[in-house]
Amino acid sequence: MLPKVCVREAIEAMKVCETAEEMAECFERIAKEIEREFPGWRFVKLRGTDGSYIFQGQIKGQLLVVSAEGVIYKKTDAPEAIRLQFTPQGALFEVDYSKLDEIFRRAL
Repeated sequence: MLPKVCVREAIEAMKVCETAEEMAECFERIAKEIEREFPGWRFVKLRGTDGSYIFQGQIKGQLLVVSAEGVIYKKTDAPEAIRLQFTPQGALFEVDYSKLDEIFRRAL
């Protein structure tokens, strides 16, 4: 199976999670499996200033963001969508959601 298909399946698995943290853990677990199967494919986990979880791919600048509210956003080749900020908690990233595509929002 190709990494692209695996990422799609990871996103589907994330949709049944209850919290943003669980969604991020689910994606991270599956991303590690993909990395083992496809050496060279890799996502780096970052944290957003708003409590979001950011996964930045090292191939084609892929971004997958789970907002603190549990909304999933995705975009390819969008380096301007995140910006490094230095905070008292350390280096975090500010997310510009207007530059990302929303792909899942849990109905309230």
